[in-house]
Amino acid sequence: MDTKNKLTPTYTPSNFRKQQSKLLKQVANNNSPIRVTLPNKGEGPNQDLFVISAQDYAEYQRLKGDYMQQIDHEIGEMSDAMLHKKTTNAKEVEEWLRED
Repeated sequence: MDTKNKLTPTYTPSNFRKQQSKLLKQVANNNSPIRVTLPNKGEGPNQDLFVISAQDYAEYQRLKGDYMQQIDHEIGEMSDAMLHKKTTNAKEVEEWLRED
């Protein structure tokens, strides 16, 4: 199994606390994330936290920025393709809002 298909090791909060120093060094040195599962007693499904390296976090921020730029570009293109009409007539505005 290659590293891309490897499952992320998962720890309970108490297990994470016991091995915290070792696990954080592993994340930092090997760039390998870990998952900590927090139980939600009676409040729904468990919550998961992922601990990732600074390198992975920087990549995540870059990808997130690229994605948001792409969305802004696509919305801008859609908006430019629409027919725009400016009006100060309250009746026309009201009719336009009711169209949906």
